[in-house]
Amino acid sequence: MSGPERRIVLSEQASRDIADILQYTFETWGERQMDVYAAKLEKGIRLLGARPLLGKPRRDLYPGCRCYRIEQHLVLYEVDEEEIRVARFLHKRMDVKRHG
Repeated sequence: MSGPERRIVLSEQASRDIADILQYTFETWGERQMDVYAAKLEKGIRLLGARPLLGKPRRDLYPGCRCYRIEQHLVLYEVDEEEIRVARFLHKRMDVKRHG
């Protein structure tokens, strides 16, 4: 499934996850680190747009689910010919089966 870059679509929960991640980073390490981490998340998502099969299949979570690690977080997503639908951003220590 290579070819043109796919559009990234975030679920409402994925959008909340990102907001929570960045808020926590800001409160814990400050604005500069929040900006650095936001850029790393954005770069990782752009890479998925170009190479959507980077993530490992996680059929145990739900049909079509793939999982890709960006820094300390796991991205749960699905791929079709036109877009990548991101369901969640979860910290690597979270119980993925419980929160996915």
